[in-house]
Amino acid sequence: MKRSLFLTAAVLSCLWLTAGCDIFEIPQTDSEIPENVGFYTYANLFFYFVDENGDDLITFEDKSTWPLTFPRKAGEEERAMAFESMSATTREVGTVYLYNGESNSLVQDAELSLWRFQTFFWGRTKETEYNTYLYMHGDVDSLTVSYRYLTAAETQAVGGSWAVNIESVKYNGVEIADGNENGKVFVQKPSQGGTIVKVGSL
Repeated sequence: MKRSLFLTAAVLSCLWLTAGCDIFEIPQTDSEIPENVGFYTYANLFFYFVDENGDDLITFEDKSTWPLTFPRKAGEEERAMAFESMSATTREVGTVYLYNGESNSLVQDAELSLWRFQTFFWGRTKETEYNTYLYMHGDVDSLTVSYRYLTAAETQAVGGSWAVNIESVKYNGVEIADGNENGKVFVQKPSQGGTIVKVGSL
């Protein structure tokens, strides 16, 4: 059931930025959804971490510069272990480096000459809002995701009778999904401190 749930959530979340689906409806009662079941979802959002000049903050050879995400705040040892099972796979966009249990990935964006980061977003059933914690450049940032829970009205969605859909994603309180046509999120971390989030372009 857990694997089916993960797949269901991932498929529906990928659809979130492109089109709605008529076969799903909001559950009539809470009893249709189990309580306190952890899951992760995926959305077509691409993160670029840069300094005040627009230069990349990620250095491939220095893994301490790589972003990391967790469903809870993580200690130094847990963050270090995130790179123990790193792998690489070749896709149309280039070589994709998977790490942190394959929940995080990096690929070189040839057009921008910047490293592009993607991540899963976590949640727990019956909670409509959930934080994913992102570690980068000495900061702990938050990705706040709002969820809507769905049931299959006409079909069993990838082996399950319910799923979730992402309604909103905010980076440190800044909405990064609504109106973001290309899915790009630029996170500037100036040398003097602070974080500036820009959607679509620098």
